[in-house]
Amino acid sequence: MDILDRYEGKPMSFERRRHFIGYVALASYYWFIWAILQESNGATVGEYLYIWYRSSIKYANEALAQYGETL
Repeated sequence: MDILDRYEGKPMSFERRRHFIGYVALASYYWFIWAILQESNGATVGEYLYIWYRSSIKYANEALAQYGETL
């Protein structure tokens, strides 16, 4: 993930990288929950509901793998 190195201004350490990946998983999950709330209130979120769901699973699995855990 070159974007993390750019954010850091240098190569990001493994520990910091896995922390950021975990953050992406949590942020995606929160957006997914927000989308569910919007849909339940009658607002159309469209494909973003599924995009955030997939993103939260993808990055959660990646972060957990880097921490030596599994879902």
